[in-house]
Amino acid sequence: MTEATFRARLVALGLTLDDKAFAAAWAGAQHLRAEIARVEKWLASQL
Repeated sequence: MTEATFRARLVALGLTLDDKAFAAAWAGAQHLRAEIARVEKWLASQL
């Protein structure tokens, strides 16, 4: 997902963020995606 796509999704949900808040939300989303990938990798190794 690109920053533009993420911002568009937020707008579609009715959320408008200033630049600082958007940067924090973007960083959080990227961190969450990385953690999900890490868990998926661990789960796949458990099969």
